[in-house]
Amino acid sequence: MNDEATALYQDGRYDQATALAKKSLQLAQSDNTPNNPDVATSLSKLAAIYAAQGFFEQAEPLSRQALAIRVKKLNAEDPDIVANQAQLAGINAAILDRNRTIAPFKRISTAANSSSIFQILNKDAHSATFAFNGSEPNSRKRWRQVIEVDAKQGEDIDLAIVRRMIQIIRTYYTGDFNWESRRLGRTVSMSARPEDTAALEDFMMREFDFR
Repeated sequence: MNDEATALYQDGRYDQATALAKKSLQLAQSDNTPNNPDVATSLSKLAAIYAAQGFFEQAEPLSRQALAIRVKKLNAEDPDIVANQAQLAGINAAILDRNRTIAPFKRISTAANSSSIFQILNKDAHSATFAFNGSEPNSRKRWRQVIEVDAKQGEDIDLAIVRRMIQIIRTYYTGDFNWESRRLGRTVSMSARPEDTAALEDFMMREFDFR
């Protein structure tokens, strides 16, 4: 089941991957075996799926729990422990980086039209590039990052673009955020929470005239 969850999230189907990983974790926990390695595997897998979407705060305790189980059963040099330690370190580094950069992005997103933050540069059936633009209010300071997107096999390129944009948004927001919509002509409150992924994807697809 964990392998299926991995395949789903590698294919960009995060909602399905998350649901399957949670089911796998519940099944492993129902065994009630102390320090069950299957529980550790499921915890790490769910942490990886959350981290891939930018939900580092949700991923961190899961990865930490997995490591706590493994250190009781395995040697310190065991590959599973080494991999778990690397995962946890990466998640914590991402949280630290987010805390360093969240304030400037909040100023930018509330001062500028949010649609101008993302600009499609080129697109074909399988790949695209878009710009991630920013500017600080009351300042001439500007920055621009070009993002490359490749659609996975069978994945719609428009949806792949939107999912990459959402990953960027979730680097800075884990809850509600304001989006100044040129399509609607007003500011709307959106949610970056995992359970609201489908609604956010649908909104972004419409915002960029992808549907």
